[in-house]
Amino acid sequence: MRFDQDIFTEDLPEVDNTAVPAGWYQGSIEQAEIKNTKAGTGQYLKLQWNIEAPSHEGRKIFQNINFRNHNEIAETIGLKQLRKLLTAIGVIRLEDTDQLIGKSCKIKVKKTESDEYGEGNDINNFKSNGGAIPAASSSSFPSMTEQSSEKSPAPQKQESATGSNPKPWEIPAKDETPQNFDFDDDIAF
Repeated sequence: MRFDQDIFTEDLPEVDNTAVPAGWYQGSIEQAEIKNTKAGTGQYLKLQWNIEAPSHEGRKIFQNINFRNHNEIAETIGLKQLRKLLTAIGVIRLEDTDQLIGKSCKIKVKKTESDEYGEGNDINNFKSNGGAIPAASSSSFPSMTEQSSEKSPAPQKQESATGSNPKPWEIPAKDETPQNFDFDDDIAF
């Protein structure tokens, strides 16, 4: 097979990989998949967002929401973030990541900086398209606001309402948040 393009003489379009300014944008989910952490001790939801408005249309932002982690505080923060996302996009019960594709909401983008990747972006909050920041809904997730004085045992594999093994987000989260831990909607995830 012959390659018909000469990539060295043809002008190629420039791709803008710079970080977008911090702020609220209208975005839609283009890709969603569950991945295992590098250590193999947890799982996260990997999302690719497309910015639709008010500026920087077509730019991509990548987000990881850690919903299974050996660090219980990190897991609680990730589950809270996942709950806010699902509420903002109107998904009451997440059965499959395909339910997320094409869903849109307002996303709060922040700038990040790392030695490895340089300047980038992350998403740290969501609003429904109606504009309200979603309140935590107890219909999809157990309450994480009640404090427990004794440690909960590790979640056991349970049968979901459909009779099959539950999805990771269906298993109740460990409710072991320290009494003095305050969730901040703008916390860096």
